[in-house]
Amino acid sequence: MDKVTVTMEMTGEQAQALAIFLKRMMLSDYRAKCQPDTLGDELAYTMQEGGEAVRTALADAGFAPR
Repeated sequence: MDKVTVTMEMTGEQAQALAIFLKRMMLSDYRAKCQPDTLGDELAYTMQEGGEAVRTALADAGFAPR
């Protein structure tokens, strides 16, 4: 799949909160959001990869919770 670039604006407080949220997300959380009739684990892993991409971008911007 082709890569996309997403540009967004948010407050530092929002960025920090989102970074904390994404740090706490586990594969089981993504699985819980998948419909039973969808791609199942494949979709959950893809969702997790997307979350990790956002988390990495936030960390690169200085929002990396411990």
